[in-house]
Amino acid sequence: FFTAVQEPTPQGLTQTGSSDDKTQQWLRDLEEIDQSLTNTGDPDEITKLNRERAEVLENIIDASTDDTVRANWIRQLADTLSAAVQTGSFPEGTERLMQLMVQLRDSATDVNQLPYVQFRHLSADYTQRLQDPENNEFHKVQDQWLKDLEAFVNEFPKSQDTGEAMLQLALAEEFAGKDYKAKEWYQRIVSSSADSLLVSKAKGAKRRLESVGKPLELTGTTLKGQLLDLSEMRGKVVVVQFWATWCDPCLDDMKELKRLVAEYGDQGFTPVGVNLDAEKTSAQDFLKNNRYYSWPHLHEEGGLDSRLANELGVLTLPTMLLVDQRGKVINRGLHSGELLNELERIFDQ
Repeated sequence: FFTAVQEPTPQGLTQTGSSDDKTQQWLRDLEEIDQSLTNTGDPDEITKLNRERAEVLENIIDASTDDTVRANWIRQLADTLSAAVQTGSFPEGTERLMQLMVQLRDSATDVNQLPYVQFRHLSADYTQRLQDPENNEFHKVQDQWLKDLEAFVNEFPKSQDTGEAMLQLALAEEFAGKDYKAKEWYQRIVSSSADSLLVSKAKGAKRRLESVGKPLELTGTTLKGQLLDLSEMRGKVVVVQFWATWCDPCLDDMKELKRLVAEYGDQGFTPVGVNLDAEKTSAQDFLKNNRYYSWPHLHEEGGLDSRLANELGVLTLPTMLLVDQRGKVINRGLHSGELLNELERIFDQ
């Protein structure tokens, strides 16, 4: 759920007066390193290139004379290190992020960048611990991650990443089945975050957690260009499946939905898909090659940031909700393995 940060441009640095030959050479070095990273698949070479990229960025930061531009390069360095750690291509990046945090704490001019760097260090460290093949105590890693996130929220309540930290906390509590705690975190985002997208997601997630027993509102345009309003499907039992072509468990669920349509379709069971691919052509091509998933599929641009995802706070996939003949939600966190039992209860009683 991390948002990409816009990278500063070489022109921005030049305009601050740092146009000496060394700076310009570092900028050319960055371009060459990025091109090499794009072209290589050798793990050792990728690690080497990530190390070189970090060193070049550090040199540019030291040479930057404008505080705003310097801050942008510090953030790009933090993004570089965190992303490289999380892809498993630069294990030492976590330690370098820690060193950067120490430098920022001691700096009178750069200390404002500390929350940004610290949050990326938390994310990198958490991912690295999860990827450790010798780690067999996932619950301890998860517990520490949640403690670190809550400490970050308390230390930096106004940081631009605080809303994201609270979202991660809410999602973790939701996965743990602690809905009341999840709703508390979602509400804190709504009450305190200045990020309108996060607020929209949090409102939707809270709405989803409280949806059982209530009518489900869902409208949109299908991949075939047809308007769909769930309220017009009263009298049918509808499973609303949020899916994407990159979500393998979602595609497995669709196989089960196809089987259940064959068994219960005549009795009034139907799926409605909500595709969350960023580009609708991905879903259209998939469905063209899998014509037996012929039920309607809604789509809007934006993927997991689209209106269709945000209205119900769909933050992860797969996500499914079951709606009864009255249009009311009877299960808001359905797994495909549970669906048969639900349909038997409804149709075979």
